[in-house]
Amino acid sequence: MKGFVVWDHPGEIHSIVDDLSARLGQLGDEWLEASETRPRYFEFTPIELHAVTRRLQLAEPTASANLLVVDLASTVDFLSRVKNLKIRGSRGYVRSSNILCNSLEMSLHFCKSLLALWIADYDVRQIEGLAQLRRTLRRLVVHYSMRNVKDLFGVSDLELEPDSRPWPVLEDVDLSFNQLDSIDDSITTLKSVTTLNLSQNRLADIGPNLQHMPALRRLDLSKNILDSVSGWAQLLGNITTLNIAGNQIPSLEGLAKLYSLEVLDASENQLDTVESAIHVGRLPCLETLILRGNPVRKTVEYRTRILEAFEERAAEITLDSRRANERERDTIAVRLALRRSREEKERAELARKEKIERSVRYISGCDGTASDTSPYGSFQNTL
Repeated sequence: MKGFVVWDHPGEIHSIVDDLSARLGQLGDEWLEASETRPRYFEFTPIELHAVTRRLQLAEPTASANLLVVDLASTVDFLSRVKNLKIRGSRGYVRSSNILCNSLEMSLHFCKSLLALWIADYDVRQIEGLAQLRRTLRRLVVHYSMRNVKDLFGVSDLELEPDSRPWPVLEDVDLSFNQLDSIDDSITTLKSVTTLNLSQNRLADIGPNLQHMPALRRLDLSKNILDSVSGWAQLLGNITTLNIAGNQIPSLEGLAKLYSLEVLDASENQLDTVESAIHVGRLPCLETLILRGNPVRKTVEYRTRILEAFEERAAEITLDSRRANERERDTIAVRLALRRSREEKERAELARKEKIERSVRYISGCDGTASDTSPYGSFQNTL
């Protein structure tokens, strides 16, 4: 473990663990029973879990001879049964020491039933036993706790066979509010994840690795520093919901072939013309489009011009939280009729020109047939 810190004060460790064990011994079973019908997170601090980890390493009985009502086994039993666990750290120091709270190492080896884990303000590199959670964990939330995806999913995960599924039941991963500036290849271990939240990070591009998440359907990339969506259709082919709000994106052209997309939030970007936004008009499944906060909204008849790109589906599209009203639908219908009429005339004119060109080629013999069909036959110079 990189740079882990051990807070080695046996007296205080015993005090913390004894207090925790006393509380869980009295209320733990009741809390667990209540959470079966109304799921909620039980919250620990890093100091508490660090103290439990250190206490288990001591060659001592789990219960003190003087405090038989206080037994470490109560805490271990609770942790082995709890299904939703939250670890809330802080940026302060451990009591009167100079040790940062979020730098204390801890182990989750004894958490055998976890379905959901929430970590906030704690350096995830200090956690041991994450591998123990692979068989059960379905939801993972990490805020203010990491700089790299591999800090959480680690090098050891990447050493597994490519076809293995190291997180076979994990479906929902929220890594928002961190300091991620890239999506490294450790993300490819999340083969079963359907929902991924990477908002509020420092991503300038998404890289190539999301294409190796075949189950991914909902992706949140809002509030990053993205300035292009070029090539995303090849990387995010199965996405149904995409949030790219609050970035610096000037065009949606790279999304024109995301044929599974149903919901797109592109608000608060740099879309400044109708042409920069209408690339998604041919997406057959798109139902919701959000463009609030873009310069294009200042365009005259902005709504009707955007909705017109969806042609017959214009009335089905929710643009900026509302569908087209009657006036907008009528305007779009007239424009579409005029456009079809113009296109039909253009096709007819093109067909007429092509017919004339064929006739000219026929008469001039450019097609190689005129000399054979001329009533005067072919002329040969016999002199």
